[in-house]
Amino acid sequence: GPSGQAKWLELAPLICALWLGCAEPVPSVLAEDTLIEGVGAESRALSDFSEHIPYAQSPDGSLHRHLRFGKLKFIEIVPPGVDPHASLPIVVHFHGLSDRPRLPSASAQHPSIPARILLPRGPYPFERGFAWYPYRVRENRREEMKRALEGTAHHLARFLDEASERFRSPCRPIAVGFS
Repeated sequence: GPSGQAKWLELAPLICALWLGCAEPVPSVLAEDTLIEGVGAESRALSDFSEHIPYAQSPDGSLHRHLRFGKLKFIEIVPPGVDPHASLPIVVHFHGLSDRPRLPSASAQHPSIPARILLPRGPYPFERGFAWYPYRVRENRREEMKRALEGTAHHLARFLDEASERFRSPCRPIAVGFS
């Protein structure tokens, strides 16, 4: 099979498509149960995941559905023409500060390698979007920021573990994002 470097090069178009091909914001409702306040803040259930939640069609023809693992809500996207139950590489794409998960626009280009895209939403409302922790460095709230970062890291680790358990994939999840 291809070397590790060759596999990453094959995924480069996928990462670019995720990065550049998203245009439509996904509406959301702000709810108290989406907030994370530290490692001890466990979710009410392991997940609200159900294999029976139906897929909807995105503007680009891909399939998507809104799910939750633990405290994190997310969108699952499967490229057009791909069986959503197939074993696919998992790409977890993290949004930047004050942004939100977005469905692919009608003009999105999909890479030649199909993958299951998971778009988690930051747990903290921030301006017109969401954030991965509720404090800014300039606020000089080191202890609160440390606890919030530990809590977010804990829930992201659980999210990645559950994604690996729930979706068939030939490899470990690939995490990408920007800030």
